[in-house]
Amino acid sequence: MKKSNSTNPKKPPVKPVAKNSVLIIALAKIDKLGIVLETAVRNVDSQFLKYGVETENMGGNVQIIPVNGITGDGLEELVEGLVLQSQIMDLRAQEGEGHAGQATVIDSRADKG
Repeated sequence: MKKSNSTNPKKPPVKPVAKNSVLIIALAKIDKLGIVLETAVRNVDSQFLKYGVETENMGGNVQIIPVNGITGDGLEELVEGLVLQSQIMDLRAQEGEGHAGQATVIDSRADKG
């Protein structure tokens, strides 16, 4: 796993995305011992705000959805968030084989601790 760059103020927490892209943050590892969810969300808010990315908590339109891949907690909310964004953007799938939807994981890392 990649080391976190949260202590490096010159490097953004995510790679830049295209202007017409939608960013949804899936905040993973929410089951870790000692994690206070509200504090983790505030940390993510402030990290992204430094680079002009405003989460819903800061008045923007970027969702932060806490998830746990082991227990499945938050995965339904993540899917609901994706569906909501696709409806807002009026996205439509083409019919026929070979026209599947597509998503990209921009950054994935774990902090020690």
